[in-house]
Amino acid sequence: MRIIMRNLQRLAFAWLLASLASCGKSNIKEVEPLLEEKKLKVSAAGPAHTYLGLQAGEKLSDPLRNPERGFRSEFFVYVNNRQGVFNGQNYTSGLGNAITVYPLGQIPTGSSSDSLTLTQFYIYLTQEAQTDLSTTSLANIQYYFDELKNAHIKTLLRFSYDGSPLTTTKIPYTVQHIQRHLQQLTPVFALNKGQIPVIQAGFVGDWGEWGASYYNHTNYADATSVIFKSILNAADNERQVMARYPRLKNNALSGSVSWLPFTTVDYNRVAFNNDFFTTGLQAPGSDFPIGSADYTQIKNENAKGLWMDGEIPYFSNGSGPYDFNKEMNPMTVLRILSEHRYTSFSMRDQLNGGSKNNLQIWRNKQVSLSDIVNSGYSSIPRDTAYFTNANGQLVTRSYYDFIRDHLGYRFQIREARFQGNATRGSNFDIQILLTNLGFSNLINSRNLYLALIDSNNEVTTFSLQEDARNWNVSTNTASYLITKQVVLPISLPVGQYKLGLWLPDAETALKCDAEYAIRFADRGMQHWRDPQSKYLINILGTINLQ
Repeated sequence: MRIIMRNLQRLAFAWLLASLASCGKSNIKEVEPLLEEKKLKVSAAGPAHTYLGLQAGEKLSDPLRNPERGFRSEFFVYVNNRQGVFNGQNYTSGLGNAITVYPLGQIPTGSSSDSLTLTQFYIYLTQEAQTDLSTTSLANIQYYFDELKNAHIKTLLRFSYDGSPLTTTKIPYTVQHIQRHLQQLTPVFALNKGQIPVIQAGFVGDWGEWGASYYNHTNYADATSVIFKSILNAADNERQVMARYPRLKNNALSGSVSWLPFTTVDYNRVAFNNDFFTTGLQAPGSDFPIGSADYTQIKNENAKGLWMDGEIPYFSNGSGPYDFNKEMNPMTVLRILSEHRYTSFSMRDQLNGGSKNNLQIWRNKQVSLSDIVNSGYSSIPRDTAYFTNANGQLVTRSYYDFIRDHLGYRFQIREARFQGNATRGSNFDIQILLTNLGFSNLINSRNLYLALIDSNNEVTTFSLQEDARNWNVSTNTASYLITKQVVLPISLPVGQYKLGLWLPDAETALKCDAEYAIRFADRGMQHWRDPQSKYLINILGTINLQ
């Protein structure tokens, strides 16, 4: 009798939760099931359904549009008046192609298919460096975040005082000025957390790159630790902060400010951005050359799941240490991108480089699967399907496409096991074997849902309580096994259902927007949308519910 009563309680609980509305529609239901995380027998989970990776020429799916990864654009704005810092454009009514395509109006060949979801937003506080931010400035910042949200673009966020045409000498801002601005910005971060997947340390030096400043902040470990800690606190410790150089992160840990200690936990939330990516060809103190202590530190620490961003120096024909006009070896580029686990990469500063535009060089140079296999760099992802066309023949891909498609995560389902027939009010077992073929893993938390879609496009979702950040498997052969069991509500109508996986944004404001959901990189896999574009579901197959 106790067993019968327990089963009835479980069914009643599942029915109650199934009645709760999700994503603003009463006919779309979300079920929080009772989960049993156990190793299922193959007979319980059902027959194997296998899936193949995307192949060359699959235009509708590759490049795969996914959030919080990939190539990015940049834009720079004075926050007090919405004026472009370097291009002279007026951003008082929208951002135009500054966030949706490419800056400066220069669109390289093929850009329409690059599926950008990221930008870098430089907010210049130059005019208010030594005062509180005005209500106008705070309102302007919110205006831009609204624009980003409407464009379905997320941003690497950076603040700066120095380095604009308005500043010919360094501004005497202090750590206290920075802290006061962060205090004012804390509500902005909370309100727009979904658009800010990572925050760059910024504030100090020209362009916020932590070079020389009036008070030489970088010379003092206490100043570095307080600024880093204050940024982490302003983001409620839910986002990583990016350091321009490893030594800044190391200095922060050696700080001794007892009233605001920078701890090992804080240290582990500090990621890196390389604003002088040259593969070591120039100004090694600004780059992280292979074999250097910086290179090794970044390689080791990024393996634990840190955001890595890069930017090639602005093209110039000059002969100074920062006038970059050299062609990088693209295989060396792949080595560094994969060993340092790059999540994002800027495409702005090479748009005017002519024959020495490395982005354009990468577009025109081909790489084969054998090139990667024989490179000796085991960290570079290798997926046979990616180098295969629809006829099953091996083909080459451009280095540019390869980089674009492998920055950040690239999740691929290898196999799923589930029964084709299911019964309402009963357990439903599912096993999912997946891999990550990107340079890095997913950085921010994101929960996996199982989804059922009926013939009327009504959706029922089941939280699988599985954080996709854990899918940091080898980029070559290893796989990650998910084993779950859910209770199918007895209230569901009988019939055939599409069965799929839903990886929505973790933020409530973005969860029910299909543009922020993650797509799996599988051949022929339908990325199903509901008519309202609230769901983007990766379809595994169909089941019959009885």
